[in-house]
Amino acid sequence: MASPQYQSGNGVRYTQIYADATSLPSEAATASYNLSNPVPAGMIEEIGFRITGTAAAQLSAATASELISGLRWTLNGDQLVNIQIQGAINTNADCSRFSALLQDIGGRVVESPASATAFDMTVWIPLGVNAPVNSRFELALDYAVAAAAITTGNFQAWIKYGKSTNM
Repeated sequence: MASPQYQSGNGVRYTQIYADATSLPSEAATASYNLSNPVPAGMIEEIGFRITGTAAAQLSAATASELISGLRWTLNGDQLVNIQIQGAINTNADCSRFSALLQDIGGRVVESPASATAFDMTVWIPLGVNAPVNSRFELALDYAVAAAAITTGNFQAWIKYGKSTNM
């Protein structure tokens, strides 16, 4: 099945490059995931991922982004993003360090507070790199322990391509 793609009228394209229902935080222990897939060629403006689902209670005292303790994104063997948050903990009621860092570098974390048990978090990280033909990404993602068990959930990884070199 082909990955979803969304093309805007001004040439910007969003392409889903990975999806599963398992790369999510756990209430039992810290969780680490190593994901990889081929990616289409083009000018990558941003990389993003989204986690959605429901849990028995809130995942953390503040936001789901508080649970991200590490993120490393590699393209064709070149490490382009490496964020390690040593203070990630589900009892922190302040702005997450991960979210604050992303805002400082021009990224963003958007969370929808639909209810106490539903979560929907989207993360966008600016990149600005050209992916040649036959490219491959690797994502290492680490979560702190969640405050509640996830009953259903989904993980998606996306790339936003700029209009200058869309193919």
